[in-house]
Amino acid sequence: MNYRFKMNPVPKSLVVMREKLKALRRRWLRVKIAENLVGFWLAYGLALLAAVVLEGLFGFSSPVRTGLVSALLVLGLFLLVYHFVIPLLIPVLIKHHPGPGYLARQVGNAYPQIKDRFLNTWQLLGRSGKKREGYAEELVGAAAGEVAQALEP
Repeated sequence: MNYRFKMNPVPKSLVVMREKLKALRRRWLRVKIAENLVGFWLAYGLALLAAVVLEGLFGFSSPVRTGLVSALLVLGLFLLVYHFVIPLLIPVLIKHHPGPGYLARQVGNAYPQIKDRFLNTWQLLGRSGKKREGYAEELVGAAAGEVAQALEP
């Protein structure tokens, strides 16, 4: 006998949640890039300020000034790699970006009216199509609809 399971269409609330999680992931990446930009300029600005203060206090000779400028350039290159190149390559090379579970937990933490229900519903929705035993599609859809309704403004 050939059993075919009839898959229910994806609930609209699941589509809405998936789109919100994608938007949250994009926003999270933009915040991380802005955070790295601020960190880069702050660290480089402090190093430059320290160099200017040392120069003002001690009045370095020309070879020492050249060494100081060279050290600042090397430090700037290191900070650029540390704050931009590595964080931008990590998601590309090892796919290290926040997954739906992590983002669902963050959304639950941000909205006290749903707490863990968003993460639980997301896990149920991800599991309901794989292992049908023990998961009623109607109840999972109702839980997703309840969480989506709680998230609406």
